[in-house]
Amino acid sequence: MEERYQAAAKQSMELSMQASSSELKFLIIQNAALFQEAFDVVVWHALNYTALLFRGPWAGLEGEAWGPVTQLFKHVSLYILGLDTSVDDMVNSFFDSLFPAVYRRLLSGAAGGSRDQPSEECLRAARRDTGAFGPLPKLIITRISRSLLAARVFLQALNLGIEVVNTTDHLRFGKDCGRTLLRLWYCPHCRGLLEARPCLGFCQAVMQGCLLQVSEVQPHWQGYIEGLAGLAGGMHGGYDLENVLLKLHTLVRDAVLHAHRNRLHLATLVKRVFVSFYFTSWLFTMYFSPCPPQVSGMCGHSPQRLAHSVHSPEDGPAHQRGLKSPPVDPHETLAGRRREFIDTLQGFTHFYSSLPEALCSRESAMLNDSLCWNGQDIAERYPPPTMKKVQTHSPDTKPKALEPVINQIIDKLKHINQLLRMVSAPRRRVKARPAGGELEQEEALESGDCDDEDECSGSGQGGAPPHRRRLRIFTGK
Repeated sequence: MEERYQAAAKQSMELSMQASSSELKFLIIQNAALFQEAFDVVVWHALNYTALLFRGPWAGLEGEAWGPVTQLFKHVSLYILGLDTSVDDMVNSFFDSLFPAVYRRLLSGAAGGSRDQPSEECLRAARRDTGAFGPLPKLIITRISRSLLAARVFLQALNLGIEVVNTTDHLRFGKDCGRTLLRLWYCPHCRGLLEARPCLGFCQAVMQGCLLQVSEVQPHWQGYIEGLAGLAGGMHGGYDLENVLLKLHTLVRDAVLHAHRNRLHLATLVKRVFVSFYFTSWLFTMYFSPCPPQVSGMCGHSPQRLAHSVHSPEDGPAHQRGLKSPPVDPHETLAGRRREFIDTLQGFTHFYSSLPEALCSRESAMLNDSLCWNGQDIAERYPPPTMKKVQTHSPDTKPKALEPVINQIIDKLKHINQLLRMVSAPRRRVKARPAGGELEQEEALESGDCDDEDECSGSGQGGAPPHRRRLRIFTGK
């Protein structure tokens, strides 16, 4: 019978834990979903702004540019969600894929209209050797790396917060805790004192004993909220995803303009690369027939491939497919929503240290210890003269090694706290390594590294629009 009462007491404790954390859990879950959706909307709009570049004077590029553009922003979205990839790789891959179309549509006339046009693979390989887009690819990498990493770590931190609260909500309490809970809640019933309420001091002593190991999470939880607030507060200018991605199309425009304005010199460089590859192919054909496929594929003629379009009409740009922008609220931005969320979250900074008090307030413990259950009888105060306050009721207060599940969430909090500190560090460039998600810091940014909030141009051939574009992305609270 006692075992069943203990089981019921521990189940009641677990339910009380879940009820006490419900507001916190809902806050984090709601905002994790909200910010993930908001980031998706920002990426969606940035994609369309970039796709719209290839209309008008560059209408010939529209169909062929759609594939590289969508692939770039697909990788941006996946990176934010935690994909182990490199921003350098995704940006360089975008320009590698874009260059063949730019060369054929905008630059090939400068080469004299030769029928011996390089294949797409050869042009992709030549893009970096020729510096076709000037310094713009590197500048784009610098610009978006900081904001993407900040958004990525922000979402990662929110998801870990949900995991921490879920873990502590479903802890298994030991026999010692079960006995003290039994005395707290059910012993008065055995004496017919069905209406007796526990003394506040007695209730808090029992809860502190049962939650002794959970209390070890508190300093790391406090560091987690402080780190999250620091990161959110620093997500402006070059660290603000909305600010950076919605200006990305201007840098892509500058890159294409750079290639177009230097088309004569660029066509000469590409021709040299093409001749070099073609000569290498001829040598292999003469001495090692047949020509290795990787060489002939890179530099051989491929008119059929050049004439064939891999994009069907339904795969065209968004404006051709009749896509509409998601509905937006004109009164909210990402920055405003982050501030509101952090202000609310900071009210839970001491959540784990105040948990015993919160649980007892839910149990309607007597606040003034007047005629309450003190663990032995109905009395006017706790503890009674013959009882030590905590140790008698909670042997769990003896020092013990932490449970594996507690150690695990503490280790995860330590790790995310380190990431939060590094990403929000002022004037430091922080990059995520492709494997393992670890971070490395580089020296402070050079004075010539223009920040987006400075309203300066990405290159000498064009710049940001004269007004700041700010996307309103929230449809409601």
